[in-house]
Amino acid sequence: MSEDSIHAVMQVLQNIFPKLNLSANPPVENRPPNKIKRYLTEAHLKVCVLVVDGETIKDAYENLPQQKEYRELLETAASRVGN
Repeated sequence: MSEDSIHAVMQVLQNIFPKLNLSANPPVENRPPNKIKRYLTEAHLKVCVLVVDGETIKDAYENLPQQKEYRELLETAASRVGN
């Protein structure tokens, strides 16, 4: 993701997170799906926000292995976070 995209997401989170009693300055990582998936399986998270930019989604729709990788990442986040 671009720095501008990360900055825009952080602005939104800084407004939302305090209302949920979460840190207004959460850790932010810009990593490939396989590293994020590994992190999600190793860490116990109460909340997780995954952000994927439009260009990445477009690439994934055109590339079947990438589609699978992102699908597995979303499934891992759904099953691991908050449990």
